[in-house]
Amino acid sequence: MNWSAKGLIAIVALGALSPGVSASVVRYQSVADLSRAASDIVLGVVTARVSFRDFGQIVTHTTVRVTRALKGSGTPRDVVVRQMGGRVGDVASFIEGDPGFRVGEEVVLFLEKRGATHTLLSLSQAKFTVKTDRAGNRFAVRDMRGLVRVPGPLAAQSSALARQVARQGEGSFMLKALLDEVSRATK
Repeated sequence: MNWSAKGLIAIVALGALSPGVSASVVRYQSVADLSRAASDIVLGVVTARVSFRDFGQIVTHTTVRVTRALKGSGTPRDVVVRQMGGRVGDVASFIEGDPGFRVGEEVVLFLEKRGATHTLLSLSQAKFTVKTDRAGNRFAVRDMRGLVRVPGPLAAQSSALARQVARQGEGSFMLKALLDEVSRATK
């Protein structure tokens, strides 16, 4: 057995012994990038979530009551965000890095219109949850755990980098600063 075969066996053995790590790989997109690419950008409140089977796949529809349309001339009062995955009975499926939603949470979403529904651009990069601190300051928080973001075209990443980035979240921004950035990028 030559050295390269032994090395491959060692790598496979180490991989089998290491804890499972999963992540989705996406191209990094700034708020300006997302703003330019989105067909619709909304500030709103989640009012409903329902998961069901669609041609054998589990799909979740999340309804968001739009309180402010930041981009999109025909943005309806309610938008339905379609995501692959969810829970139907005892069966659950999900895409790593795709954000969850809670009824009642306020969100800023960067969306792409797909027929009667919308999809999120670039998984959890496209969702900011609005939170208010004790002093009344409003923040937009983006949680991107489960995503590996790469600059430029998608490239193969080492498993060490994938493990490191998959655990990272994203900081928070003042809500007004986020909305101002969206406004500048969509002019």
